[in-house]
Amino acid sequence: DIVNEPIFIIDQDGTIITANKIAQHMFELEQNEYLSLDHYLDFKRQESNYITQIRDKNYWVQIKVRPLNSDINIVNVQPLSIADYKQQISSEMNHKQHLHNAGIAMLHDGKIVDCNSTFTRLFRYEKHDLLNMDFNEFMMKRLQREQGTHFSVGIRSDDSTFPVQYTVLNFKDEFEFVIIKDISIDMQSNKELALLNYYDELTGLPNKSMFLQVVNDKIRKNKMFAVYYVDLDYFKSINHALGHEFGNKLLKSCAQRFIQFMKEYNGFVARISGDEFVFLQKDIDSKEQSLQFARALTNYFKQPIMIDSYEFVVSIRIGISIYPEHGKSGMELINQAQSAMYVTKNEEGSLRINLFDASISKNLRSQLTLESDLRKALAEEQFELFYQPQVSLKTKEVVGFEALIRWKHPTKGYISPLDFIPFAEKSGLIIDIGKWVIDEACDQLRKWKNKGYDPVKISINTSAKQVHQTNFVNHIESSLIRSNVDPSLLEIELTESVAMTNEEYILEMVKKIKSLGLSIAVDDFGTGYSSLKYVSLFPFNKLKIDRMFMNQKYEHNKTIVKSIINLSHSLDMSVTAEGVETEEHISLLEKFNCDHIQGYYISEPLPAEKIEKFLV
Repeated sequence: DIVNEPIFIIDQDGTIITANKIAQHMFELEQNEYLSLDHYLDFKRQESNYITQIRDKNYWVQIKVRPLNSDINIVNVQPLSIADYKQQISSEMNHKQHLHNAGIAMLHDGKIVDCNSTFTRLFRYEKHDLLNMDFNEFMMKRLQREQGTHFSVGIRSDDSTFPVQYTVLNFKDEFEFVIIKDISIDMQSNKELALLNYYDELTGLPNKSMFLQVVNDKIRKNKMFAVYYVDLDYFKSINHALGHEFGNKLLKSCAQRFIQFMKEYNGFVARISGDEFVFLQKDIDSKEQSLQFARALTNYFKQPIMIDSYEFVVSIRIGISIYPEHGKSGMELINQAQSAMYVTKNEEGSLRINLFDASISKNLRSQLTLESDLRKALAEEQFELFYQPQVSLKTKEVVGFEALIRWKHPTKGYISPLDFIPFAEKSGLIIDIGKWVIDEACDQLRKWKNKGYDPVKISINTSAKQVHQTNFVNHIESSLIRSNVDPSLLEIELTESVAMTNEEYILEMVKKIKSLGLSIAVDDFGTGYSSLKYVSLFPFNKLKIDRMFMNQKYEHNKTIVKSIINLSHSLDMSVTAEGVETEEHISLLEKFNCDHIQGYYISEPLPAEKIEKFLV
């Protein structure tokens, strides 16, 4: 008992004959009730010096066996700790200053056997909670065991993150020592630190460079895995409405939720840019497993996020690519997952998860080409306005023109609006195109005025995205002022589906337009979700009957046309019938007292220089 470490006396079979008090206490032995040493640890009878773990305990020991005689052995049990290896670690590190303020963790099979107080302070755990935990639970990126200094992002007990650098040393082929430092201060003082290439400063997540490195490392192992490209819905609108500071808080909150979610999975998450994130799910067995992951992630985000006094349910869209089927490199897999995600944005309905297939890449290339060409068309003034006359049925005089956009492509010639307007709507380019239409229509009114023609009205179509821009009315007013045009000569056409969305906003917007002196028409009336409430509530000047009702093949169309005309007149609105092409149409509309007509019976849409024959 004078020896200050556990000592056992055992026979050749490993049965404990006696033990000193320290050994009795460590192994909770009852005096004179000794069992085989195998009961307490892995006793290797053929080895005299080895390391093993005490059964049902979280610590490791070094076993030294010495024969006392031919039948009796003395077993010395020495608990292992970082302190025992401090000098050896210092020697391996070459310079002791490397250990200053460094956390040190001793690992066996990747699990923590021991750690110093600096390590517990860095990660904000109690030491007893850390023992036997997988070290990778504390790191964004799995432990790199190659020689040299590595960079990663540490995850504290409260899920906050911090940049780290670390070195791994190997001992006795069974243990590893991880020497790790918080380099937040170094980052602040040295912006050229290599870690900046791997770390997203705002969210604490790895960035694209680190993600690519992890994915390419995984590719070398040649096992199936999935890459997910995740986009936050409506983030740009939230950022615009509530400010960038609020937007940054939202991004941080979403990043923390992503980290929390990934604790249940073997994977990795990074921020690519803005409101777009990427995930890696390792070692999957099937595509269905990747879809299950995506569904679980979308469900995880159904819980509200509280920021300041606002509560948000953030919806997300996810594109998925699978290695090796969809790509052989990290960048290719990210691009394919991104392509799959963009399909969810372009599809109508509730599609929020999409697995990549080859047709997506082809369609995306086509869309990217179209988007590039549209941007070039705006910059190089390839768009033109054609004008279709609107004529009074009573006086037979031209009362106005509808402005219709045309795209004169330098190599493809004129492109129909049906081939580019739907994409312009989805991509948001319709906003800039819409502004161009307003400016061009006002300029044309000014030109006709300067040529001495009698005043005539131009009506222009607007899109849902366009009218929901906060500066929509201001742009109209600025264009009228710049062109020195009478506001009464400009008419704004809204589809009824637009008029019925966000009732309060649209009503306020319509009142502002009317206050400028413009008139408002409801386009394609009868084709959407027509509501008498909206027709009576909004101060519209005109209803336009859609061309589909000019098809006299269906007898009930006549009744619909008559009803729309009667409704309009009862609400003190005029009516314009579109798609008028025959004498029969004219006779029918005259019979029903329609006010104005528009269609190929009068003229096809023509460019400005050719339409002037209709002007006086």
